[in-house]
Amino acid sequence: DLSEKEKTELVKKYGTKSALVKLPLRMRAVAKDIVEHYKAFVQPGGFKAQIVCTDRETTAQYKKIMDELVPSEWSAVVYSSGDVNKDTEELKQYNTNKKQRDAIIARFKSPKDPLRFLLVCDMLLTGFDAPLEQVMYLDKPLRDHALLQAIARTNRLYPNKGVGKIIDYYGITKNLYDALDFDEDVVDSAMIDMERMKEKFTDVLGDTVRIFGKVNIEDPSMENLRGNLKIFIDDKQKQKYFSEKYTRLKTLFEILTPDPFLKPHVRTFEWLTSFYIAFLKEFREETDSYILSGFGEKIKDMIHNSNAVDFEGITKSFRELRIDDLYKLERMKKMDEEEKALTLEKVLKHEISIEIDTDPIFVRFGERLNAIREDFENHQIDLFARIKQYEELLGDIKEKRGEAEELGFNLKEYALYVISQEFVSGSKEAVHDFIKEMTARLDEVLDEGWQESTKKDIFIKDVKRTLQELILKEYKGKVNVNDFHKYLNRLVDIVIKKF
Repeated sequence: DLSEKEKTELVKKYGTKSALVKLPLRMRAVAKDIVEHYKAFVQPGGFKAQIVCTDRETTAQYKKIMDELVPSEWSAVVYSSGDVNKDTEELKQYNTNKKQRDAIIARFKSPKDPLRFLLVCDMLLTGFDAPLEQVMYLDKPLRDHALLQAIARTNRLYPNKGVGKIIDYYGITKNLYDALDFDEDVVDSAMIDMERMKEKFTDVLGDTVRIFGKVNIEDPSMENLRGNLKIFIDDKQKQKYFSEKYTRLKTLFEILTPDPFLKPHVRTFEWLTSFYIAFLKEFREETDSYILSGFGEKIKDMIHNSNAVDFEGITKSFRELRIDDLYKLERMKKMDEEEKALTLEKVLKHEISIEIDTDPIFVRFGERLNAIREDFENHQIDLFARIKQYEELLGDIKEKRGEAEELGFNLKEYALYVISQEFVSGSKEAVHDFIKEMTARLDEVLDEGWQESTKKDIFIKDVKRTLQELILKEYKGKVNVNDFHKYLNRLVDIVIKKF
């Protein structure tokens, strides 16, 4: 509804892009969008961001707007100091010296500091390394090397970060190959449009689901999870394929969340996540804390708050089976032969791994286990013979386990006894008392959690001193010790592993 004269004046004043980007109404809209995007996509992962502004004036103005939208300690300005005689007071208040800039950068790099946004226009676009930064909100015309290096800022590796993101408000990346005047392979490796990420997610999701055939993803029961685990029994290639596909899928999910695009796929992803947890417990024998550490913050939040992913139930159901309770489990009776063989092998591996470093006979048990599996793989025995030989090996291990109880030793005492057999001689009573006394003394000098203590080396020195006093003084003449120094080193190894 403007007159021709008014239109002409408007074009003169705001006809250039550099003028348009400085319009207060536009800047406020961009700042609001940045805050909304950050809170939804970036903050849940614990990451930080840069806001790249056109010049010092717009940087100062963005800081003023951001302070209205979020707490002031969430953002800080870093730009080159201008002419003190020409700068306005608003510009001068954000001038910094090197010491002040270093302090701001240190705050930005710290995961615990509330500083979330660095507002810049010329500084910290190149030669700046902050792996915690995931996003660059770009409102400045960068091109070629400057843009490529700005992209590199966000792509520094950091756990569960996936990829860095450039949110382009200026519009340079609409024609990416012009903005980055390099070979196509350089451009393609530098930036990938988020729409292509969505396509990739759909492709990988399809590949992963196809592994299971006609799986019922509406059934989160342990029976359904256990039934689908059978697909992977004795098939290392299929296990590797699934693991690689899901690892890629969870990275893409973390990158895209909470994009509405994911809504129709969430249920499928939840089921696959439940299955992946069971898969790691069954085939990789991972601890619960290790499994959780492999997920980003957004998926962890989904696991903890989704009724569809029963992390605690899965980890308990697929817990490590011990030799003493294996046959008490009713589900063993319901297993088919393949699953029974796999379960027996898993239990045997676990039991042998616990003792192999401290009891030489478990080395032989390990060799027997490998030989049984090799005979089966080479078609020298059938599945029933494999199970029978596993059960015989299990019986021998149980019999060996019973030796500790017969001697009146707990597991720590028994570990020390097994090693001592090679070095210590004396009456049965003297050796028994010696082992009991040694264990009691070690328990006295070692605090709970000493392995993770910063004083671990001091504890080990206390262990050596205690053992030396006991062996060389108090039990001298009561028991005979051969090759004291070798014996001492072996005992220290046992203490580190068993106490």
